[in-house]
Amino acid sequence: MKICSGLRGYLTLLVLCVSGYSTAQSVVKGRTNAFANVQIIELQKGVQANEIGDYQLEVNRLGRFTIVISAVGFETYKKEINLQYNQVIVIDHKLIAVSRELQEVQITVKSEAQEIREKGIKADVISTKKIQNEAGTLNEIINRTAGIRVRQVGGLGSAANVLINGFQGKAVKYFKDGVPLDYLGAGFNINTVPVNLLDRVEIYKGVLPTQLSADALGGAINLVSRSNTKKYLDLSYEAASFNTHRISLNSYYQHPRKGWFIGLDGFYNHSDNNYRVTVKVIDAFTRTRKDAEMTRFHDAFSNLYGEVSMGVTDRKWADLLRFSLAYFEVDKEEQHGALMTEPFGQVTSRQTSFVPTLRYKKTIGSKWIIDQFLVLNTIIAKRVDTCHCVYDWYGNRLASDARQGESDADGSLSNVNFTNFTSRTYLSYQATPIHKIDLNVTYTTYDRLGADPFGNKYIYSGRDILAVPAGYKKAVLSAGMESAFSRRLTNNFIIKYFGFTTYGTDALYASASENQTRNQGNRFGLAEALKQTISEHSFVRLSAELATRLPENTEVFGDGLFEMSNFSIKPEKSLNINLGYRLQKIQRYSLDVNMFYRRATDIIVQVPANVIFLQHQNVDKVKGFGVEADGSIQLNKWLKTTANITYQSLRLFGITDPNVKFLEGSRVRNTPYFFGGANLHTNHQNIFKTGDTFQAYWYYNYVNEFYLEPIPRSKEAKGFLGIGSKANINSELVIPAQHLHSAGMNYSIRNDKASLGLEVKNVFNAQLYDNFRVQRAGRSVHVKLRFSII
Repeated sequence: MKICSGLRGYLTLLVLCVSGYSTAQSVVKGRTNAFANVQIIELQKGVQANEIGDYQLEVNRLGRFTIVISAVGFETYKKEINLQYNQVIVIDHKLIAVSRELQEVQITVKSEAQEIREKGIKADVISTKKIQNEAGTLNEIINRTAGIRVRQVGGLGSAANVLINGFQGKAVKYFKDGVPLDYLGAGFNINTVPVNLLDRVEIYKGVLPTQLSADALGGAINLVSRSNTKKYLDLSYEAASFNTHRISLNSYYQHPRKGWFIGLDGFYNHSDNNYRVTVKVIDAFTRTRKDAEMTRFHDAFSNLYGEVSMGVTDRKWADLLRFSLAYFEVDKEEQHGALMTEPFGQVTSRQTSFVPTLRYKKTIGSKWIIDQFLVLNTIIAKRVDTCHCVYDWYGNRLASDARQGESDADGSLSNVNFTNFTSRTYLSYQATPIHKIDLNVTYTTYDRLGADPFGNKYIYSGRDILAVPAGYKKAVLSAGMESAFSRRLTNNFIIKYFGFTTYGTDALYASASENQTRNQGNRFGLAEALKQTISEHSFVRLSAELATRLPENTEVFGDGLFEMSNFSIKPEKSLNINLGYRLQKIQRYSLDVNMFYRRATDIIVQVPANVIFLQHQNVDKVKGFGVEADGSIQLNKWLKTTANITYQSLRLFGITDPNVKFLEGSRVRNTPYFFGGANLHTNHQNIFKTGDTFQAYWYYNYVNEFYLEPIPRSKEAKGFLGIGSKANINSELVIPAQHLHSAGMNYSIRNDKASLGLEVKNVFNAQLYDNFRVQRAGRSVHVKLRFSII
């Protein structure tokens, strides 16, 4: 047998050698000094070097070939090789940079923005460095992205709701440096954090990468903090209309030899939000309701956030060990509830918390990466509503001994503690040169315990319902494999597990038995994302996902303020499909077209339970499609223009209740379906002296009319896709079309070390609306001063 086997193997080898092929693999491997592409030209086969420059390429053919090693910002290296049977060829070559300046610029763009944009998973990346001198909020900046609508219920500090490709609310998840952001409550979010504290904003649409482990249904926003190994100090101050003031501080120092570091970040926001709004008031003579322009008089907002961090880097046992302690407080005057129907004059809310966190990172060899994050903190939420009165929109106070409060006749003096524990563990293993395996486990617990002397009591014992503990536990596990089958074809396959448990007592509808309500569930999910490169400047990508979104703790047992509890709420489920095409030539032009399909059940929507309170409820079934396009052109070296447009048709289906059967096929409530924007941006350098820069910009945003509640399809606006015409319904249910223009300029000196900016938002003082027809601010003027030492 051995002789026959050997003879058969010899004959096979002889035939293959004569034909020029071999079944045995030859190997080309080595190391370079960049994140380079290594390719065999004749075979159109290649591989990409890993983060430390190692690469390995297996070849099943014999003969002479040309190896090409290339990287952005470096000279291309070519070498002729002669592959023999079962041979290993080692090529160690240090690429030569074209120039130091080109090397720095190109590598920064590729690693921080372009690499993310060019992956199979759809993502938009906003670099804050380009806009850090503008007086724009993070909300406004995100709102200029295709397929995205950021919607607020008022001015600075009001709650923000982000719509991504048809999904909104809690279906969109928020992260800070890859960690779910819930532990920071209202203290750190897209409505409060200044852009100067961030390096970039990553917006994911549809499938999330394994590094972001969360039960997102339609997308996520990851706020990435500034990261540096040098010392720096960045200060900014902004003053604006409505007594608005915004201050930010970002600083860092690292010992050049010992590697220990200390950093201090912080910001302060304040606004009176006393802008003019059109509301319904009672006519003094006819006693009928009429429209009147009034001033918001009880809507001030203040927010303080500070974080000190310290630790060490580049140790044998840790690449990074960082301990941080943050503190935040949020004070908000409440002008009204879910709708602008009844104003409040004395209702206030407050949040505070000390937040200790620990982060550890370590790369083991060239294959393993470990990233661990831990946080344990308690968010204290307070609400005061004890005025024995009511207010009207004129600011008049009418005493009422029969009422304890304004928003609720029984009043409120609640003090609720939300204790949070979050553990996020990320592991990455480079199994082969083309396969990387990721594992991410996020475990979160929330416990609620509080008191309200004016709140609901158990019927028989009289015990305060908020004094009864309520709890919520959630686990999300993601395991994925990222594969680069060739230079042109990559694949991401992800499997997920979701599980939750919750218990508590409904704080608005007390049961006589004082029984707690319990609920739990678990589910698996799958995701797949493919990317096919067409040319050096273009590619297509296709992704699909079976997604689950678990109810959040505030959706289950409320927030202690204006959100009612709902212990019967169920997880959302959805089938998501995305198909996209991208064409780009850096510094010249770009075009990104994306289409999506959604089929979701048990969608959780925030709806008014009455004129004061909101509640999260499941909408049975929603399906629909959408298309978005985003393009930019560098017209010349100093002028750039961008534009985007989005259309989405998300509709209810499968309605079985005969009372609302007429709403079959109607659009989802309170959701824009056609919107877009455009901007012009100029950049002039070295005008008065070397190192100075003048920038001017104009932003335009359009939202077509949409509907506060579902309306019959026959009543919708006619014409092409319902664009430009008006619906045949009561105008109170229509949120009208909106046009927003903003313009500004800034001047910086000493290579952007100091700058002064001026911006006018809502130039034409248009009436703007977002959630539930709540009006936003009119024209405002903003001045921003920034100073930086690096």
